[in-house]
Amino acid sequence: SASYLMSKGVDRERIVQETTSWDTIGNAVFTRLHHTGVRGWTRLLVITSDFHLPRSKAIFTWIFGLPPYAPLEFQSGRGGYIMGFL
Repeated sequence: SASYLMSKGVDRERIVQETTSWDTIGNAVFTRLHHTGVRGWTRLLVITSDFHLPRSKAIFTWIFGLPPYAPLEFQSGRGGYIMGFL
């Protein structure tokens, strides 16, 4: 959770929680459309449980591998997103 990350020294400004969705596909879609796409972010770290990691990794890789949704989504020209999973 955000409080755990902050207790480990992560600045609150660097933590973004996706709270709109009801499921993992929604997490990925809303993260891309509401956060990374409009802000021009090309790097993200997805944090989830060990149990949920394979599903999260598959879904985020799929959603973030789709072509840009122009004109709303930033197009970096760098060939996509850099993702980490923890």
